[in-house]
Amino acid sequence: GAALLVAESPTAAILGLLFLETRTDYFTGERHGHVGVLAIAREAEGLGLGRALLASADAWARARGYDRITLHVFERNGRARALYERAGYAPDLVRYRRDL
Repeated sequence: GAALLVAESPTAAILGLLFLETRTDYFTGERHGHVGVLAIAREAEGLGLGRALLASADAWARARGYDRITLHVFERNGRARALYERAGYAPDLVRYRRDL
């Protein structure tokens, strides 16, 4: 129910990774894919690795019969949010918190 996808350079240096997992929706009980971690090395930012890894995530989820993928992103992470929106992701749930 999980996968780790790795983008590496020709010299086998890790440039990015994507951890995928299966989640079950609390309200509907339906299983779906979830991006647990997407990380790109600073020197590899802007090369399209994030888009490529997200495309691989789509293939992974489709192969399992899932009809959606979810992920979490910090509100102030504008660069990541722009990547996700370009890849077709849209906000779905807003989480509120209060620091004590």
